Amino acid sequence: MSHTVTVNDQTYVTTKLHPDLIAVLESCDKPIILDDTQRQILSGLAGRNLSTGKELVSFVTKISVLRLDECEVPVSAYLLDRLKSRCIGVEFNQFLSDLIKRLLEQHVGIR
Repeated sequence: MSHTVTVNDQTYVTTKLHPDLIAVLESCDKPIILDDTQRQILSGLAGRNLSTGKELVSFVTKISVLRLDECEVPVSAYLLDRLKSRCIGVEFNQFLSDLIKRLLEQHVGIR
């Protein structure tokens, strides 16, 4: 059985979409559709499986990047959560700053 879906004035004929998904697509102005490869890439970046839109939005809102001079270091939401769980008795920004400074100093032999 085939279905016709119209999204952003483009009409698609499909045989694989669940009727509930068709209803969602038709109600959206700008749906974002990911193929399996794209979803797997995002899941890898998140450090966990992303299988719903809610999980994707949660991940994207938690994405963080550390910046030092002109260097940007992406940090996964999972790592950020783990770091926050180890921050006790001090503001997280100060904890993170002290940790990074200490580890960099150890790396170059200052400590």
